[in-house]
Amino acid sequence: RAKLAMILWESGEHELGIAQLERTAEEAGEAYGPDSREVALFAYNLATFYQDLNQLAHARKAYEKSVRLFASTVGPEHRYTVTAQTSLEKVVRRMDRKVKAGKQKE
Repeated sequence: RAKLAMILWESGEHELGIAQLERTAEEAGEAYGPDSREVALFAYNLATFYQDLNQLAHARKAYEKSVRLFASTVGPEHRYTVTAQTSLEKVVRRMDRKVKAGKQKE
């Protein structure tokens, strides 16, 4: 299913790709547990999809979940955790810049 999500995404069917990846994440939660590394991987992938669509609030939420799950499953210093944390920080900075830009227009 994750491969199908990627194929849909790459073919421009972004909303269908996201929906497929969300279903895959739910199934991983049922199979491996909601706090598993597998769920963290799907949360991270969802975050990147949302980020690419400039849906920053959704991206932030998914990155926060992936950071939390990676930290608890593979450790806070693991490259997965560090990469997810770095991506989260980039999204937060983009959100802050958008807020500041909006205030400057007022």
